[in-house]
Amino acid sequence: MTSPQTIPLSDSVAATEVICMNRSRLIATMFYLYGWLTLTVLGVLAVGALVAGIVIDVRWAIVFLMVVFIVTPLLMSFLYFFHGLRPTTAANVVPHILLFGNDEFTIRILEKEKEDNSDGDSNTKEECNPKEKNWSKKNSRGDEETSNEEQDPKSDIEYVTRYEFSLPYSDIERYQSGRDGFIISIKKPQQGFIWLPYTAFGKREEMETALKHIQTSLAAENRLHRKV
Repeated sequence: MTSPQTIPLSDSVAATEVICMNRSRLIATMFYLYGWLTLTVLGVLAVGALVAGIVIDVRWAIVFLMVVFIVTPLLMSFLYFFHGLRPTTAANVVPHILLFGNDEFTIRILEKEKEDNSDGDSNTKEECNPKEKNWSKKNSRGDEETSNEEQDPKSDIEYVTRYEFSLPYSDIERYQSGRDGFIISIKKPQQGFIWLPYTAFGKREEMETALKHIQTSLAAENRLHRKV
């Protein structure tokens, strides 16, 4: 994949590699953050209606079917349109880089540079998976070692900037660590969340710098709230 050093990084103090999130992972994270309570309540209602349909009256089984096939899909669609289409959330599933400055961070949306194809065929499939990259590893002495394995030709992709937008650190509501990265939740009115995989940075120092800016902003806001 293209290193962020091939793309102008403005005045950032830390920058990620080109990253994007799997769509199924995005949906799972979105419902975990915003829809777990709603889905839990619907699950309890559905199970209660099913039991009542078996024990009390078969008409309760109709309520069970309505909850499962009508109410639940409608609420899931609402959650997707209300949260999944937010610019910050939608940016996770397209190739992008995160630039961390002193006062704000930038989400830079990228697209593959168009290449001429003599056969007239165009490959529109996006190759964006940070796990495919041969990340540098540290040995027991703390020195970085790089894999000597041959790189996949598909990973050698050139990107160009398509669009970018910036948010101040004060817009961050909280962040939490997950299975494969950090989830950064954004406050209203922007809302949404940003996925920051553990393998997003080429150097550990850059990740520590980015997290330090986020933690400093959250700590300052907490002190302000305590004073109020």
